[in-house]
Amino acid sequence: MDNILIVDDEKITREYIKFIIIENKIELFVIEASNGEEALDKAREHRPKIIFMDIRMPKMDGLAASEKIKKVLPDAKIVILTAHNEFNYAQTAVKIHVDDYILKPVNPDIVLKILKEYLAKINESKINESKINIPEIEKNIEHAKDFIKKHYMEKISLKDVANYSGYSIYYFSKIFKKYTKYNFSTYLNMIRIEEAKLLMSNHQLSIKEISERVGYED
Repeated sequence: MDNILIVDDEKITREYIKFIIIENKIELFVIEASNGEEALDKAREHRPKIIFMDIRMPKMDGLAASEKIKKVLPDAKIVILTAHNEFNYAQTAVKIHVDDYILKPVNPDIVLKILKEYLAKINESKINESKINIPEIEKNIEHAKDFIKKHYMEKISLKDVANYSGYSIYYFSKIFKKYTKYNFSTYLNMIRIEEAKLLMSNHQLSIKEISERVGYED
């Protein structure tokens, strides 16, 4: 799952944008920062694909933080948030290659439009990359299969394995089926059933015990 960094010294703004993401089931892991310095540290650590950045904040303003982040993460999409509709802010934002610029109070429709457009571009980029990096994709799929074999008895989901592999859920689901010929749930069930068949040779175990051991609650 890709990361989004929301930077604003007002918690209510951060919470509102996070609510929009969660309410609309946007597949992004939310990271927060309350000032420019913290944003720079979080960007280096988590490498977000998308950043919503307030301008006026303590310690380091949003434009300065954006300029520094762009040097570290040139492909990150940065959206400036500000309540100050002034030309000099927009002019500076353009110079440091900020990707978008919206005014407070934040309009949820604009936030959704921006997120969907950027996520579509990110997914398209990943698909294009996969065409020229097939050996790495195949290696990651094998790692994902090993992860499933080690954790099949737990409550694992497509999201868990996608996160482990470093892909978005949509993209991982697509490449997993392409390279294994099975979707995730089918593959997981196959692993569980094969293990259950082995356990059934132990006549001291009940069907209920075997089911629980291989990850079936019912």
